[in-house]
Amino acid sequence: MRRYAKLAVLGLFTIPLFAQTAASSPPAAQPATALTTSEGALEKFLAADVRVDPPAGHSGGISYFGDRVSFREVSMSGLIAYAYGVNASNIAGGPAWVDWDNYDIVALAPLGTTQYKDRQSMLQNLLAERFKLVAHPGDVPMPAYVLTVAKGKPNLKPSTSTEKGSCKSPPAAQPEPGSVRQNVLECRGVTMDSLASTLSSSFGGYGFVNGSRPVVDATGLKGAYDFDLQWTPWILLPQAGPSGISPFQALEQQLGLKLELKMVPRPGVVIDSVNEEPTPNPPDLDKIMPPLPPQEFEVATIRPAQPDGPTRRVSTNDGINYQGLSLKSLIEQAWQLNSNSDQDLVAPNWIADDRIDIQAKLPAGELINRDDFPQTLRSLLIDRFQIKYHMEDRPVDTYELVAVHPRLTRADPSERTTCGKFPGRDGKDPRIENPALSAFETCTNITMGEFAALLNRLMPGYFHDPVKDATGLKGGWNLTIAWSIASYFQNAAGPGAAQTLGSGDTPTASAPNGAVSVFDALQKLGLKAVEKKLPEPVLVIDQINRQPTEN
Repeated sequence: MRRYAKLAVLGLFTIPLFAQTAASSPPAAQPATALTTSEGALEKFLAADVRVDPPAGHSGGISYFGDRVSFREVSMSGLIAYAYGVNASNIAGGPAWVDWDNYDIVALAPLGTTQYKDRQSMLQNLLAERFKLVAHPGDVPMPAYVLTVAKGKPNLKPSTSTEKGSCKSPPAAQPEPGSVRQNVLECRGVTMDSLASTLSSSFGGYGFVNGSRPVVDATGLKGAYDFDLQWTPWILLPQAGPSGISPFQALEQQLGLKLELKMVPRPGVVIDSVNEEPTPNPPDLDKIMPPLPPQEFEVATIRPAQPDGPTRRVSTNDGINYQGLSLKSLIEQAWQLNSNSDQDLVAPNWIADDRIDIQAKLPAGELINRDDFPQTLRSLLIDRFQIKYHMEDRPVDTYELVAVHPRLTRADPSERTTCGKFPGRDGKDPRIENPALSAFETCTNITMGEFAALLNRLMPGYFHDPVKDATGLKGGWNLTIAWSIASYFQNAAGPGAAQTLGSGDTPTASAPNGAVSVFDALQKLGLKAVEKKLPEPVLVIDQINRQPTEN
């Protein structure tokens, strides 16, 4: 089975690039259904179409349409996260593939099922029956920022206030000429526990993601304190250069506190066993759950956009209101092309320049099926612009990943295949020492094919198309890579940026702001990204009218 990672936020949980295996011995294994409440037997889907390794063509995620629930291109850990209402990073155990194999599930719920908890129960039952999932509740090591006292005494002033403390961000002051704006936190009468909660929501851009990287107070300091904290916003670090200061540095230098990313046990779900292959679909599935007919807009108004008008995509339950969009962007949405690449589409140049407004509605009483919406939009564009097209393989500019002098660690094949922003084997967050290393990824038991496939998703400013594995390295590997986002460099944009970003044999000279390109970061692992022309599927527009048919 092909294995690849998905980056998508799905409702209350995130499909992960990582999860960690619990180190402690688990309690006796129980069926996954034991995790539900005792309000009675689990509800069941009436039928479910379960497919392994789904082909591209649907947006990954979860959608609801009538009595159907669709899970498109979702990993097993993502399915478990939805079923049990936990963050996917709080799932441990299980075989290596649970974060990487993807599934398509379209399920038919009993008429009138609208509650999230009911769908959860139904999915729990489906996973137990079709995948033989066995799991239990338990503590799961997950990444968290731990706040401690640095060497020496903390630089904190005990508060004399008798009121409940708080931290406030004053209006941003005008920076001095030649300097950049700083973020400021003014805290009065604040305990360390309260500070930890505040930091979780204050350091945007530095890896504090939707509460999945909480800050935990381990200072041991009691009482309340008065202090100010000042740091450089993440997006302004390139402009600040050597004078930029990350929140990690600011805490240590200004307050004598230390913030480190560590694995901290938190309540979650531990997988005891699960099958990679589900049981077969019932032979009469099409009779129980016949395919839905394709949707088409009943009425659609297409007009040239105002030259200075807004650009927006507004969707309603029964239609769309798009303004100021290029026909190129609409085609990319309808055919689900990579909008960061100019190589996936062969069409007249004017489709990128002509901007249009579209208002379209379905027949009265119909609601948009979000799962199949790209096909609905595609039908509209084909009809109104008289589009004729075909797909073909054409050589495109891309990259191959090759091994030069690999400096990688062989993985334990029993470990989960994971990638995420958590400490490497040395336990260090590289951004603490160098804030310009704005991104980093630690991968465990990952093949080079899986790692290469991740690069254009993790590093879109460098790689616009999938990178091919040509390392020849077999098996799973452990690695940590740290780099600076492409905007830290001038003229950084995929193929053609080799000289600027160091994809050649000579590493890039150190940037004044300490930035490190992906190409240099790969070289530190003994790997190299080499520009190459390789065949890729391309959408070729054979015919398209510049003027749509009459409204």
